[in-house]
Amino acid sequence: MKHIACLLLIVAAVGTAGAEWYTAYVNDFSTLDGVSVRCGEYPTACCENLRLEDGGAVADAITAGYAIMDIDFDPIDGINTDTPIDFRYGEFDITLEWYGEWWIPEETVCFWIRTYSRAWDDGAGEWVYSGRQNYGCLWVEQAETGPNWQTFTRDVDEWDERDPGFDPEQVYKIRVDSVVWDAGLVPYTFGIDHYEFTAPECPNDLDGDDDVDLADLAYLLSEYGCGPVETTLYDAGGFEGFNDGDIDGQDGWQNVGNDSTGTIMNDPTGGGMGKVVQMDATDGTEGLVAIQRLIDTPVTSGTVIYDWDQYRDDLGDNVWLCDDLYYDGWWAIQWDISDPHIT
Repeated sequence: MKHIACLLLIVAAVGTAGAEWYTAYVNDFSTLDGVSVRCGEYPTACCENLRLEDGGAVADAITAGYAIMDIDFDPIDGINTDTPIDFRYGEFDITLEWYGEWWIPEETVCFWIRTYSRAWDDGAGEWVYSGRQNYGCLWVEQAETGPNWQTFTRDVDEWDERDPGFDPEQVYKIRVDSVVWDAGLVPYTFGIDHYEFTAPECPNDLDGDDDVDLADLAYLLSEYGCGPVETTLYDAGGFEGFNDGDIDGQDGWQNVGNDSTGTIMNDPTGGGMGKVVQMDATDGTEGLVAIQRLIDTPVTSGTVIYDWDQYRDDLGDNVWLCDDLYYDGWWAIQWDISDPHIT
């Protein structure tokens, strides 16, 4: 149950060579403050008996699936309402341990690391969950003599899944999922010994907007007459120049799914958005509504920026964005769930 849009828009790349790095957050798990465990989401795995052991925080997974350990940055309030982690730049090291049967088949046990962000809800008068960015699978290596701690390093831009609502400047929690599907390897114990997030020290807010981003690089280059640093590769123009009906064949767009087609229509919500593309896979099936548009200019830079408006009238399908239908490059997903509160 999913629909996919595949396109490329704006490309830019920024290097941070030679930058000084600082530690933005570190936890050596010498206490259990802010740490909790629970049963996972579907397919469920239960996790219990959280404790300090072997130099870190460990717990027991008693069924196969996703065993969950949460780490809140503020152990009292659950989230740090003053200084959430800025996850726009940098990398993190995390030292994890899996121990049960010490011998495991290759690529059988892995960890997913998830970072959760928040947004302020004026109506509720509180911070609420806004999205997450996920890193996995971090495969557990086969130990020669038994279980041991293993350190994984990931760049914050090397995510495997990302919700559109994820805000890298408002990260309030990380989650470790120990993923074991083989019931023969359960029960087992897993834990965290160390988590450290480092970011480049880059205090050069050149354009005066209290933010360090590509606009500062553009400002710097403009002073040297270098021109803009972003190039627009394709702009649909809000689809205003498209005819109502099937999008296939209009301005190079193609329907490439096996379910219904992408359809151009006037905004059905009455929200004044003009022309929109309706994509709605049949609920309860493996139907795929997918549209794609190839671009003429090859993409060689490391950063691709998407900008689009989206509305969904039901939660019976997932939304995917990818570089092609083979998912052999980058991709992102918006799940078919909606939770107005932080979880």
